Amino acid sequence: MSKIDTSDWQRLSFSVGEVNRTVEVALRAECDLWLTDLELLTAILQSKERSLRMGELRDLLLLTPSGLTRVVDRLVRRKLLRRVTVSVDKRGSAVAMTPLGFATYLRAKEVCDLALQSALADKLSGTQLRTLIRTLQPATTPNRT
Repeated sequence: MSKIDTSDWQRLSFSVGEVNRTVEVALRAECDLWLTDLELLTAILQSKERSLRMGELRDLLLLTPSGLTRVVDRLVRRKLLRRVTVSVDKRGSAVAMTPLGFATYLRAKEVCDLALQSALADKLSGTQLRTLIRTLQPATTPNRT
């Protein structure tokens, strides 16, 4: 049985942080977005209704309510998102992506993919990269219950 200890975890955490930092620098420079912005746009795009309630977004992105509000407000001001009324509960609100948001998402995804290529794929062998992707698959599948 394989074991992992705190030094292994620290190396993994540091590596993920370095990759995230590389991606975020590219996103800021090319799209004026934070990594959290891209994660939020991705979550909305992947949702069945193409809109999500604030509570659903908070759970998916692991943000505090105030942190999520700041991100959403910033993206609404930039006209990448719009607030919508929830049809089953008129008191509830959700956010949906605008056409500008979708175009920005597509550009940001391209920038992110290029940054990931330089941060990971160019530094790992094909076998290492496939192992990494296969190993992380169960850990990265969101729980949408």
